[in-house]
Amino acid sequence: MPPLLLIAVALGVAAMLYDSNSRRRSAEDRALARRVRTRMARHVAHPSAVDVSVVRGCVVLSGTLAAHEHNDFVEAIAGEPGVNDIYDRLKVFQRAEGVL
Repeated sequence: MPPLLLIAVALGVAAMLYDSNSRRRSAEDRALARRVRTRMARHVAHPSAVDVSVVRGCVVLSGTLAAHEHNDFVEAIAGEPGVNDIYDRLKVFQRAEGVL
């Protein structure tokens, strides 16, 4: 087989594997985000004020949250299988008026 053809075949196989892994990872991240949102509903009075996104098992939290809910919520998420890291970008308010 000519060298250029071998390179083309290798690149094609690598692209297929990358695409397959990417889709699998994306599905896992979506499932993890759903589990995090489910936990959030148990720990947060206003879950619509918190945005959750997941990339490669890293959970990104943004939005607003009452101070008395913050620690328990983050600890609950940390215990969720599949969570590799948490990026807490939440704006925490001492009083509930700032949350919504």
